[in-house]
Parts: sequence; structure tokens; C-alpha cells
Amino acid sequence: MAPASRLGGRCACAIGLAVLSLVPAGARAATVTQSFQAKYTVNGTCTTTTPSTLDFGTITASASGAIAQTTASTSASIVCTSGLPFDEILTSANGSGGTYIMKSGSNSLTYQVFFQNAIVSGCTTVNYTCGYRYNNQGFGMTGSGSNLTQYFNGRIPAQYVPVGTYTDTMTFTVIW
Repeated sequence: MAPASRLGGRCACAIGLAVLSLVPAGARAATVTQSFQAKYTVNGTCTTTTPSTLDFGTITASASGAIAQTTASTSASIVCTSGLPFDEILTSANGSGGTYIMKSGSNSLTYQVFFQNAIVSGCTTVNYTCGYRYNNQGFGMTGSGSNLTQYFNGRIPAQYVPVGTYTDTMTFTVIW
């Protein structure tokens, strides 16, 4: 008798579930709804070429050691992902704010380096006055996915210096 009674209980349970599934959704006692987000992160990047040496050339100083103002230029190519904000920094351990020092032993020579970019402020000439940025000051830029040529324009003001080969190491950094 016990096996028949268990079988009957199973049948009653199955019939109850079948009837419950026929009840319309609006007649049920409660519902729970949860939302979730879909997410996909796309990071941007920048690449750059190494600028060549900012070579001011060779000059012969006067008998007193006076040299005339001298200029030089070099450039680097930058490509940043379209829409990616970035900025540039030019630094040296020997100076700041656009004015730096080259050394030859214990002797020093003052020089300046400026960023110039034809896209910034419509600047297209090397005149040291329009659209220049130096050190960590200036304009933020936005990547286009295309090549941007960044020019570095240097100037050695007229000054008195001893004979020697003067050098400094500049660091060009792109931050995004």
C-alpha cells in the first residue's frame, strides 16, 4: 500500500504544477525585475618618432667670445587615436619654461626651444612669436588618427661663450 500512496502524491504534485502554469502572468502574486549594463572599453593610444638632433651648427666666435643669435629646427611625427585628448611636454634637467642651458665642461650657453604647430593658432612661420608652447604650458590637442608633425624651434640668443662643443639632452613626452 505504501508504494501506491507515494505514486498518488507524485501525480497530485504534477497536476498542481500543470494547473499553476495555466494561470495568466497578471494573476501571479509578484515579479522581480533586474537591469544590467553592457560595457566595452576602447582605449586610445599615441605613437611618435624620435626628433633628430636640434643642431645649431658651428659658429666662429669673435675674439671676445661673442656669438650672434642662431636658430635651428627639428621635428617629430605624432599619431593619436581619433578623438583622444593629448598634450606634449618638452623638458631638460638644465632649465625650464622654454629656456635651457647647454654645457661644455664647466662652461654654459643659454638657449631656447619652442613647440610650433601649424594647426595651433594658425601659426605657419618660424618667427618665435605665434602659437608657441613651451614646457608644460599651452594647448591641449585631440588626436585625429592622422600624422601630425610637431616642430621644435630652437634659438641661441647672442651671448659671450668660451670655445667648446655645447650639449644638452631634451626629453619630448606625449601624454594621453
